[in-house]
Amino acid sequence: EGVDHVRYLARLTELELIDRERRMVERRIKSAKFPAVKSLDSFDFKAIPSLKMMMLAVRLDRSAGERHCTRPISDR
Repeated sequence: EGVDHVRYLARLTELELIDRERRMVERRIKSAKFPAVKSLDSFDFKAIPSLKMMMLAVRLDRSAGERHCTRPISDR
């Protein structure tokens, strides 16, 4: 809307490249067969009674604030 042909094609190309990169990453992750990403919602806290959910959530929140990201919990 109100964009000339060159800018339109540039934006279309940019969106296509972004989509291709996203699909490439998805294919690589799938072919690497990484374990499923898990969340605290699915964790069985009864298996480790000494681990308190609130304490863990606070620590994860602090580390997320320090690193500006959260790390997934894998089953190792």
